[in-house]
Amino acid sequence: ISTNNGIKVDILSIVEYQQRGLEKLSKRIDVPLDDPTTKSCNDVDEDSSSNSTPSEEEQSRVNSVISEWNDVQAYLPKVNAPGSRIESYRQDFCGRTCVAFIISTMPAPLRDVLSEFRHAVDEEFPGRYGWLDETSLHCTLRSLDEYA
Repeated sequence: ISTNNGIKVDILSIVEYQQRGLEKLSKRIDVPLDDPTTKSCNDVDEDSSSNSTPSEEEQSRVNSVISEWNDVQAYLPKVNAPGSRIESYRQDFCGRTCVAFIISTMPAPLRDVLSEFRHAVDEEFPGRYGWLDETSLHCTLRSLDEYA
């Protein structure tokens, strides 16, 4: 995947969900991040740092997680661990969280890679893995439950 396939997040969502996978929501409040009364990244003085590019530390952290997939024998036990089954994401469970839904802003090349990955997994392991509905794809920022 090319490095220019970043996912632009311009809306955060506060959700009350009925399933951990966010396929069933009881409430969703979208909070736009593009407030016209604030400066955009393009308006920031040249002396200021821009938030549009992740720091090397952040990129390194993401790369270390992604690189776990390079050793399939070591990675599969993590994927197959208890709690990683589709049923745990679809069972009734109520909670609140702040997320960024990503499918609508995902670049086409990244969508293609995701689709090819799913197809390859289904070909290699027919019926073994389940996929959440694309509309529920999200990045969790923080749980909003009192006990979290």
